Amino acid sequence: MGNNLITLETCLGERSTMEQEAHEAQDANATQIASTTGHLPGLGNIKEAPASPRNQTNAPSSSSSYWEHITDDSDMGGFSLAQFRTIAGRKGGIPSRYRSRLWSATTSHMRSYLEKNHSDPSMWRKDVYDKLRNNVAAPSAATWQRLNAIPTESERSRIITEQLLAPNKDVLQLTLAQTTEWHRTMRQLRCDVPRNSLIGGCVTEERLVALCVAASVHSPNTGYMQGMDALAATLLTHLDDQDAFWSYMILINHVLDGYFNDSQSHSAMTFELWVFQELLKQQLPHVNYVVTHTFDDLFSAMETPKEYEGKSLTFPPIEISFNVFSWFVRCFASHLPNEHTWNVWDLMFSRMNEGTRARTVFHASALAIFHRLGTSIEEQGGDAYKSKSMKMVRK
Repeated sequence: MGNNLITLETCLGERSTMEQEAHEAQDANATQIASTTGHLPGLGNIKEAPASPRNQTNAPSSSSSYWEHITDDSDMGGFSLAQFRTIAGRKGGIPSRYRSRLWSATTSHMRSYLEKNHSDPSMWRKDVYDKLRNNVAAPSAATWQRLNAIPTESERSRIITEQLLAPNKDVLQLTLAQTTEWHRTMRQLRCDVPRNSLIGGCVTEERLVALCVAASVHSPNTGYMQGMDALAATLLTHLDDQDAFWSYMILINHVLDGYFNDSQSHSAMTFELWVFQELLKQQLPHVNYVVTHTFDDLFSAMETPKEYEGKSLTFPPIEISFNVFSWFVRCFASHLPNEHTWNVWDLMFSRMNEGTRARTVFHASALAIFHRLGTSIEEQGGDAYKSKSMKMVRK
């Protein structure tokens, strides 16, 4: 593979070509991915939900004052999404003590923007969270503690219905869809929370449950699916409950739109994986060849069918879906060391105003991972991809 670096401009350019029927062409002025160091640079400067103008005069010169200034979302502060995009790609990442402020400022900007421009502005009103917190989130967290002592699923279901839903659903005048989603989310979280490796410290089970349930009740069409708990846990690591709720809502309904509200066909995710398959084939052909042929040989031995019930299999090849599906749907949460995950999220947050186009960050990040592991994959074949290589990523 040599020492050639994959430029993010190339990645975004190829993706834009393949998405020309689905998206407008996009500007992709970007720096290189220094995959040998794991540094993922910032992305292009595309404005769809413009940042509010800020007072840029008297900008401070010292390092600490500089960060205080650019993370200040007040009228006199220096925060802007354009500035965020610039610093998100800095070598070494964003200092952890300022990450929360940047994510919070971006969330505030995006919620205000959606309240003014979304097809359902009432969904994004700031006072919505207070009602959900008092009548959905808090009761759910309290009930969660009691459920931990209940041994049977039937008894837990009864408690959820009688002690949680019945006293609270009429207060908010919830629809049947919202009530059903509330119950289903509580039951699914019983499976997901115990195996969530991101819980710990400030991220408690109760906070996680409160966030996921409040969001699923507020947006029942999207609801809750396995993997969304990783998104919630990552946000709760850096944000208070209210900011985490709005960030989560923006993420699942704006940036990841289509990932979770199409549980039958997974058309949005299928499209993303096919795009990445083509990017990998074009940018890292040797890696793609080894990975593809390793799994093709495996499937030939297993006599895996190419059709199902007379229809061609449309889901992307397993050699790509094997890991990339989970990388994308979790935004790499729990798949990379925390600092690297947060760097990816910094890039995603900085492009949050671009909606689904912010997902180009996932493609660039996944390519960087495959590029860094390329030598091992090429030398050791499929076994390296399935075992040693993935262990290397997690170190």
